[in-house]
Parts: sequence; C-alpha cells; structure tokens
Amino acid sequence: EELPRAFKAWNIKRLAFETDTEPWTIKQEAEIRKIAEASGVEVVTCVGHTLADHKALLRETGGKPMT
Repeated sequence: EELPRAFKAWNIKRLAFETDTEPWTIKQEAEIRKIAEASGVEVVTCVGHTLADHKALLRETGGKPMT
C-alpha cells in the first residue's frame, strides 16, 4: 500500500537494489518488483554482496551445484 503512494508522491521513475540469495528475500524482491512495475517504475537490480551470481553459476553447470 505504501510503495505505490511513495512512488507517486516522490515521482519515482526507477528503483534500484542489490539482489539477495536468501529464499525469503527472493520472494520479497519479486513482490516489490511486481508493485513497482504496476506503478510504472523501472526496476534495476544487480549482484553485489556475493562472490558470484549463483543463478548464473547454476545455469552454467546445468543446475548442479559446483563443488
């Protein structure tokens, strides 16, 4: 409820944040993205606090964890 109101009040056009790998934050980020995009706000994310992008690594290994 608050995000759409803030986006409008502050004339927000782009929201940027660092992605996380924890299951609860993945769900939270998806919800925030959904709300932002429904409000016409561009969402930009990046990997920053981990050594590597875990999703990219899993794609490269066919879904199998590296050991």
